[in-house]
Amino acid sequence: MNWSKIWKIVKNKYVATSLIFVVLFVFLDQNNLFVISRLHREVRHLRQEERDEMRAVVADSIHAVNLVHNLDTIERFAREEYLMKRPNEDVYVFDD
Repeated sequence: MNWSKIWKIVKNKYVATSLIFVVLFVFLDQNNLFVISRLHREVRHLRQEERDEMRAVVADSIHAVNLVHNLDTIERFAREEYLMKRPNEDVYVFDD
């Protein structure tokens, strides 16, 4: 295709106007194509964080239910977190 045919097509007022709007919206607008793609990446990242936080909430909820209902879990938690011990028992704490 030679340049004169391309120029005739571009010279058409509808094609020229359309090209100007495409350039404005893709590159020069405040919400241009690059901003939109960055925002989509950020949304994906935030959704992944939300899924991770929901998994942590579920795990903590299960742990809380076990602490309320299971005596062995209560005893283990008290021994690990508060260094409680039974009578006539020695506890040794090793720091890493």
